[in-house]
Amino acid sequence: MREGKGGKPDVVKAVKDICRALDEWIEVRGQSVDNTTLFLSTHKKKMTRQAIHKQVKPLLEQVSPKGGMTTHSLRHTYCKSLLEVSGGDLVLVAQMARHESIETTRRYVTPSAEEQWNILQNLSEER
Repeated sequence: MREGKGGKPDVVKAVKDICRALDEWIEVRGQSVDNTTLFLSTHKKKMTRQAIHKQVKPLLEQVSPKGGMTTHSLRHTYCKSLLEVSGGDLVLVAQMARHESIETTRRYVTPSAEEQWNILQNLSEER
């Protein structure tokens, strides 16, 4: 259970591998003051979005040396991956991403100019 956008309560589903990883993480980092927070500061309090971004940024720079990748980019990647494995089911992706509008989901999965170029290159190489 978490607080979703607009303060609405929300349940986040996770597969067994993720649950195991989260259990291990909780064991390593210790208990939070309120016992409901996943990412904690050094004072065992809830981390801000900015603090989480600061922690994740070096990892993103390792996988994307050109830069431009943010923590929010991971959400876009998640949606694109869901679209691929669902056989292009945009409605399902919107539901799983907890988007109220399918247009929001459409923006998340629209290929970037670089992705479009790569597709054209691959098509050209296949001929």
